[in-house]
Amino acid sequence: MTRKAQRPNIPAKWSGKDARTDVAVVRIKAGHKLPFAALGDSDNVHVGDWAIAIGSPFGLSQTLRLV
Repeated sequence: MTRKAQRPNIPAKWSGKDARTDVAVVRIKAGHKLPFAALGDSDNVHVGDWAIAIGSPFGLSQTLRLV
């Protein structure tokens, strides 16, 4: 189950996971379109460009990293 701030819960199902890298794939069937984040174009990434990683790796909560 996924949670969105001040909205109803949405059913979700684990599709796959890798404990070694702490990555998981979750399938969400909301029945309507969900908002999404646009990803960058890897052809236009250069050494030294900023990158942001947001998540909860290895059980750490609410992490943010700028590289």
